Amino acid sequence: MNIYKNARIITMNGQEVIENGVLVVKDNRIVKVCDAALYNSEELEEGNPRVIDCAGKTIMPGLINSHSHITLWRSFGDITMEKDIATEALMACRNALNCIRKGITTIRDMGHNDHVHNEMKKAVKLGIVLSPRMYCAVGCIEMSHGHANHFCHCVGSPYELVAEIRRQVNCGTDFIKLIASHDDLYHLKTEEYTVPWFSEEDLKLAVQTAHEAYTRVAVHANGRETIRRALNAQVDCLEHGIGMTDELACQMKQQGTYYVPTLTGYLENGRSKWRRGEEWTARYNDMWKLHEKSFVKAVEAGVTLVAGTDTLGDLNEEIALFCKYGLSEHEALASATINAARLIGVEDQIGSLEEGKFADFIILEGDPLKDIGALYNVQSVSINGRLVDVEAINEIVTDSPVYIQGW
Repeated sequence: MNIYKNARIITMNGQEVIENGVLVVKDNRIVKVCDAALYNSEELEEGNPRVIDCAGKTIMPGLINSHSHITLWRSFGDITMEKDIATEALMACRNALNCIRKGITTIRDMGHNDHVHNEMKKAVKLGIVLSPRMYCAVGCIEMSHGHANHFCHCVGSPYELVAEIRRQVNCGTDFIKLIASHDDLYHLKTEEYTVPWFSEEDLKLAVQTAHEAYTRVAVHANGRETIRRALNAQVDCLEHGIGMTDELACQMKQQGTYYVPTLTGYLENGRSKWRRGEEWTARYNDMWKLHEKSFVKAVEAGVTLVAGTDTLGDLNEEIALFCKYGLSEHEALASATINAARLIGVEDQIGSLEEGKFADFIILEGDPLKDIGALYNVQSVSINGRLVDVEAINEIVTDSPVYIQGW
């Protein structure tokens, strides 16, 4: 049993903040979270528990990265299929450690064309590797010759679309990921740098098929027309969403559609340091300018926002940008905790600090409700009840030319 005392606790259970709190963990579950004045030591401190003094520190739920690709995150170069599966698996393990260093205790992996992320999810459950818990799409699905087709499952007809969704459900996918727009047609001079790649009818068929199997649907959708089609199809979550209009944002709010904008993913894609080529950098720099305007419309409409990074972004910066564009600090924290847990459908297990939930939380210096930058000061991370010292991870993660410095 671990007992954490003298902490400021941001529970993310509503607006609750406990200024002088106690959090008690037994095995991998939270058994008590309360004000120190309500803590009964005789009742809970049996069996020589470990007591951790958190004076001057803040405890809050572990962060959830809701749009991640565990094998690709923050690495230099084009997204290619040149690396063998063994190398990708080792990169995934390294990125799992980097998640922990960032205070991330859960990731929602958006899929790849191999099975590294799916097998890693199994390995995490078996305790083979130290990693955040994982929820994965078996693989991205798109119509033939679409965006990022080299690592997607491409289908050529509605029949193949239904068959692939059913295959993934049968394989135990946590959700379905569709890529509904094509954003990399450099030879086409379009206003929004993208074109639709799914018909509305096919999107409706995909959602119906998945929902009949009690499986949620997330859609990569950029451009006004693609977003409109996706919302009309009743998707559960919109990813990216460049080209948002006031009308579409209001529709999202009314339908209760979750929105994972991946702001920092696009911001970083427009920077040459990632070595993805001048044409790529110029295109995504322009897309970022559109994205800023689109995101503000979603904020103003009150859409439920969820934080994610895509392949290059930084989750702490993502949360800070949410504040910059209109969210309160508490709302921004919710985007990477309880909102994310609800998106995944596991809000009864993670996302807030409540009795009976998994002991996934972070201990940090400072108060992120006063300064969101405090999220960069994570000292310790509890994953499934296991307390991990961030400094210890810093000591064992080596420098590599594959990654940005310090990653």
